[in-house]
Amino acid sequence: MVRIFDEEGLNEPASTVDVLQTIVAAEPNNASYYGFLAAYAYLAHKNALGDLAAHKAVALAPVGQRTHLKVQLAEVKKQANAKKGATGATGTTAGAGGTTSLVAP
Repeated sequence: MVRIFDEEGLNEPASTVDVLQTIVAAEPNNASYYGFLAAYAYLAHKNALGDLAAHKAVALAPVGQRTHLKVQLAEVKKQANAKKGATGATGTTAGAGGTTSLVAP
């Protein structure tokens, strides 16, 4: 389902966030899922949710991967916010293109 709503599919990051929230609820100890949730929340301009998911992803990630994951998610947030500013989007669920290159912890 995530692939249907991501940038290569319908490009609806807010819908991807909904799917990922269901997945995270079923697998609450999976750092990868929280990382993807954070990234798509940022792309959907839901920064508060993205920050919470990013924090959880980093906390669950293996110690040696935490810094890298934190940097990656910060970059996704930065790019999503820059894209939002460039397009003049103001809604919290406005679509955003771009790529998400998260490496699963």
